[in-house]
Amino acid sequence: MTVHLKFRSMDLEAMTGAADVPNGATVEQAVNQYLAAQGAELSGENLRQSMILVNRMAVRADQVLQDGDEVMVLRSVEAG
Repeated sequence: MTVHLKFRSMDLEAMTGAADVPNGATVEQAVNQYLAAQGAELSGENLRQSMILVNRMAVRADQVLQDGDEVMVLRSVEAG
């Protein structure tokens, strides 16, 4: 099945596209698969600390995806 991914953060802003994932894949699995194919990564902890939207509804990283879902990962900005 195909899901569409968008990332909104300083370091992953240019990462937007589609991924073919197996049926029953979770948000975390889809994100990891897509980013690995792009030569990037996002740790599980960073993903869980991000706001995740699927079809504009807030979900957790363990949300099971459906064909055609749109996943948006909004990473918080950290000040130092």
